[in-house]
Amino acid sequence: MAETGGNQSYPKVPEVAVQCCECGAALSPADDSCPQCGSQNRHILASDTVNLNLKERTDAKLRVPGRKKPIREVRSGDNFFHDTQEWHQIHRVIDRENDRYYEHIEDRHGNVVHHVEQPLTQHQGRGSAKGKRSLRP
Repeated sequence: MAETGGNQSYPKVPEVAVQCCECGAALSPADDSCPQCGSQNRHILASDTVNLNLKERTDAKLRVPGRKKPIREVRSGDNFFHDTQEWHQIHRVIDRENDRYYEHIEDRHGNVVHHVEQPLTQHQGRGSAKGKRSLRP
């Protein structure tokens, strides 16, 4: 029986095989000595299985000397959204040179969560363009 954590499963006890170092006979972990040759030297083989779910994302920025901000930024791949506690696929392009903002986000089922394609100059009040919140007394 396996324990599960999210979409991963872990065996409770790893598989263990014990062999005699002298003759190679299969032994029980409780055997004090090999029933075939009498040796007390053992070779213990343990194996375990772990399922991994790998995520990847690529971020790139194109900078031009003398300019403060990059002229193009791209983010593509898996992205974890803390508000929903879910992984989504994201593809975002910020193109300052051509005044373009593109963002497409899908959930793990392929449903479109968010899609924006507009001139960058019209994309305001989001991300780093958000105004600073004042602290209330």
